[in-house]
Amino acid sequence: EDAKSRLLRVESADGKVLAEAILGKQQHRLTGNQAAGTYLRRPGEARSWLASGGVAIDGEVVNWLDDEIVYLDGKRIGRIEIRPDSGPAYVVQRDSAGEPLQLADLAEDETAKKGADLERLAGAFTDLRFEDVKPRRELAWPDAHHTATATTFDGVELTVQLARIDGEPWAIFDARQIDALAPAASANPATGNEAAETPAAEGTEVVDIGEEGVAEGESPAETAPLTAGEINERVQSWAYKVS
Repeated sequence: EDAKSRLLRVESADGKVLAEAILGKQQHRLTGNQAAGTYLRRPGEARSWLASGGVAIDGEVVNWLDDEIVYLDGKRIGRIEIRPDSGPAYVVQRDSAGEPLQLADLAEDETAKKGADLERLAGAFTDLRFEDVKPRRELAWPDAHHTATATTFDGVELTVQLARIDGEPWAIFDARQIDALAPAASANPATGNEAAETPAAEGTEVVDIGEEGVAEGESPAETAPLTAGEINERVQSWAYKVS
């Protein structure tokens, strides 16, 4: 009843059993020159055998899956809106790709904390991976949840809803294609005037990325961002348990 052994069955495409065994504990230095041995038996038989060699079988199905949910280039995220379940929403945005993120809509007497690492918000969308996954229809999504929406300069708006279900954090994702974000005009905090175009600092290499937005030596296929349709095809039917 409490056995930790596992049945391993290998079948052909038409369902014919090619081999099967119940695999148990592994032992070391008990099989001559072999580094390891494995206890096993045939299903339906009482006799167990110690076979030479080790077998590593991961019993968690999720560990056989590609755990990446979606990848967005954090530097090309131009706007992130956070809407908590309770409390005020807030927005961070950047003037153009690669520029630092800044809190938007601050009142005259408000300033951001020194050293506030707003890039962590963009980084959260950069390499999203799951710990478990279920069909979205199997989860009863609660009315109380947090929402975060990231918008890229390439015109992809990715919305993630986050909620705790049975004490575990789950997320669902939806994307839509919108008009590409236009670079905002930078304002000088001291004067309020729009920043004038300035030449590159001495020693800075200027790379012409051309009309296609691909730097010299890079392949367009390697740099092409995912479309909303491609993201939805991957994520829209699923709910993901996240860290």
